[in-house]
Amino acid sequence: MSLRDRGILKFQSAFFLPEHVKMLNEHWEDAEKVQRPELDEQKLADLNELVKDAVYHQDLVHVEYYSGGHILDCEGRISLIDPLKKCIHIVGGGAAAGEVRISLKDVIDIKLI
Repeated sequence: MSLRDRGILKFQSAFFLPEHVKMLNEHWEDAEKVQRPELDEQKLADLNELVKDAVYHQDLVHVEYYSGGHILDCEGRISLIDPLKKCIHIVGGGAAAGEVRISLKDVIDIKLI
């Protein structure tokens, strides 16, 4: 007499309710979020100089910024610094085709390319 076993299938979950899937996805999204990094005065002064030089010379820049618990990045040229709305406008190629508006408080790092 031989015994037929399902093997590992008996240990796998066969059914998830949509509510469970939604809850698990939200949990994983929340687990991946990071806190906004705090920049010191020296770093802010360096970023200020980089932004001014990049606007004046129309240099390509790589900008890392904080958005909704994640650190994102984009590349392009800084086309405008808006002092009233406290944001910069970046026009560039790559994934950021078109214009991206980034708040100055969200900027983490800027590098010349």
